[in-house]
Amino acid sequence: LSVDCILKVSTAKMQMMGLTSDIQSTESFYKVTGGFILFAFFVFWPNDAARGIGLTVDRVFQRFLPSEVHFLFDYQVKRTTFTLASHGVYLIAYFIYVAWAKQGWLATHINSLSQESPSKDNPSLEGGLTVSLLSLSGLLFVAWVATAVLGVSLVALAFYWSLNTWGNHPACRYLKKMYSAEWHRVARAINAEAANMEKLDVRTALGKLIITDSWIVQCHLYTLDLALIPDSDLSIVATHEISQPRTSEVKQLLTVNVTSVQPEAKAFRICVDGAYYRELRDRLPGALRQVQNLHIQVSLSDRFIEQLRLLVADNPVYHVTTRLDDEHCMGCMVKVPDVKITNNSLDPSSGQCFCRPMWCLECIGKWFTSLQNEHAPDRWLAGQAHCPTCRAQFTARDISFVAVNS
Repeated sequence: LSVDCILKVSTAKMQMMGLTSDIQSTESFYKVTGGFILFAFFVFWPNDAARGIGLTVDRVFQRFLPSEVHFLFDYQVKRTTFTLASHGVYLIAYFIYVAWAKQGWLATHINSLSQESPSKDNPSLEGGLTVSLLSLSGLLFVAWVATAVLGVSLVALAFYWSLNTWGNHPACRYLKKMYSAEWHRVARAINAEAANMEKLDVRTALGKLIITDSWIVQCHLYTLDLALIPDSDLSIVATHEISQPRTSEVKQLLTVNVTSVQPEAKAFRICVDGAYYRELRDRLPGALRQVQNLHIQVSLSDRFIEQLRLLVADNPVYHVTTRLDDEHCMGCMVKVPDVKITNNSLDPSSGQCFCRPMWCLECIGKWFTSLQNEHAPDRWLAGQAHCPTCRAQFTARDISFVAVNS
């Protein structure tokens, strides 16, 4: 029988049996299931809107989590455990809701599973209808029960991770395997390095990537990937271009394989925005390489900074009497300040900046681009911005490299 014919016959049969309300209950069940699935996308993979209203695990369980800034490893271990448990509770809540509010739907489909063989009056038609109802009811019933089994399994696994003072968590077991009795000291070392403001912290396609002086930490929904930088090799193996719907710029994603010289170490993969390629290359000198002849797209911001560097090189140099080697850029907190906002252009609209040199060219260039019209990049060099500190207006011609008087 065709699908339409089966639906018509099943509807007529249920109406004769007085099960019209059960048909409405089934439709309501589909709506409830669809609502739970839609809401699950916000619970399991929260977007910016969900984060804005606090609909995330780290916000809900904030009082039970340590500081992410000072105790990164401990925070991620507990965050992933609470995430696993909360997702299991969500599935169990769906199972309980259907069992409590959709009793008519359950009765209808359980009865259809126990239907007898074809009748004598119309054996072929009723047999086909019974098989169809049996298949549909069976799949729906099994899927409903599977949500409870999966939910209970997730909660049980999260409880197992929390035992032994969270020592059963996969990240803790990995450190135990690599460093045996000293794994607590290694975890504290990760926390100490992650508390440094000079770390690189970027979002990836699957979570968050944190690179400290010695460690690569990738945070997923349920797990952590760890790699010691001196023992690691990072290879760019693929690139993917994605067109931005709101702008004409094409976003490039880099796929990086992370392997280690230690045979016990676990290899993993990073998918990161190509805009961070420069930061990755600066953070991982000698460790990041291309195994294939891949074209790494330079971001629009990086291309602007290169043009800005050429323009600033033609501007007058700003002389200082003391060296700035002991100071750090206010933006990246890594490089030494090498530019000063002056009044080279003598533009009446430009103000006089009396701030001491506090920025590197890359950071002041990123600040400059953030205040320009993103839809008109060809006009950025002719645009204006204001000093991040004193708010004095300046142009690209007002930026000067810093030189120390001999």
